[in-house]
Amino acid sequence: MMLSLAAVIWAIGLVFLVAVHDHARIRACRASQGAVPAYRWAFRFVGRGGERAFPLACALQLTALVLWLAYHWVSLNLLTTAALGLNGTLLWGEAYLLVRVGVRVWFFAAQNELQA
Repeated sequence: MMLSLAAVIWAIGLVFLVAVHDHARIRACRASQGAVPAYRWAFRFVGRGGERAFPLACALQLTALVLWLAYHWVSLNLLTTAALGLNGTLLWGEAYLLVRVGVRVWFFAAQNELQA
């Protein structure tokens, strides 16, 4: 029980810090600020629930987790004994990376809109 509670608290903290980091990077670029002022602003922005920044970060992490699980489920079921199977796994890995980049760009654009 304590281990699962600790895991949930850790996951919430991780998502919070990811949201702060993402918004601080965007703020630093948009406002031409240094890292420290941008992080101070981002901690306040995410901490007070600014424009639902934390739920957006939760959606990002959940989407990434679902993509990761789907990728591994398919990759564990591909046969790599033949050249076709090996090439298929390499192409599957490249497709996963492409989708992951697309999702990350989509969420940076959404986070950028929150600050607009």
